[in-house]
Amino acid sequence: GGPRRLVAEAGNFGRPLLTPDGRHVVFTEKRMQRRDGARHFRPRIRSVDWETGAVRTLGRGFAVDTWAEPGSGRTWIYAMDKVHASKQPSVNGSTMVRFALDAPERRETVWTRTRLSLDSVQLSRDGRRFAALFPWPDAGLGDFASGRWTKLDVGCWPALAPDDSYVAWVFDGPHRNLRLVAPENDARWRVSLSDG
Repeated sequence: GGPRRLVAEAGNFGRPLLTPDGRHVVFTEKRMQRRDGARHFRPRIRSVDWETGAVRTLGRGFAVDTWAEPGSGRTWIYAMDKVHASKQPSVNGSTMVRFALDAPERRETVWTRTRLSLDSVQLSRDGRRFAALFPWPDAGLGDFASGRWTKLDVGCWPALAPDDSYVAWVFDGPHRNLRLVAPENDARWRVSLSDG
């Protein structure tokens, strides 16, 4: 049917995310103000039902990923609960939380060890690890159970393979190559995006 508007009002929205079942779009209303040369945020997370267009507010924070729990298929939203004022292009947050899409009032803290950049947080299929910027430009792989993270490289837009291999990649500085890392044996290779 072509493109369609998901929300009626205009706004400063960030990071629209499809839920794994494709039934909702989760996005963040940034609610940004400029003061003292910095951007200040009071973000809140909202969702849109793909079929009905019904919009629902899920609470404060900046949504960074959606995840389907293996077995039950229950949809979880991962979000940065605290977003820090920034004078830089990269915006960081601390205190990553998660909540079920059907119970946004019940939040669980899952990461407080480091600040994280708001872009490119991606969970593994099993939900045990995640790729992120810790913060930019340090791309790495975090482990929820241990609270530790491993630096993979310097760059941006890290991502994980869609299986449970934890193979990750990150763009190099000029965005001309993907640097891939298999963390279990530290195998590394490069894929050029600019070679003819």
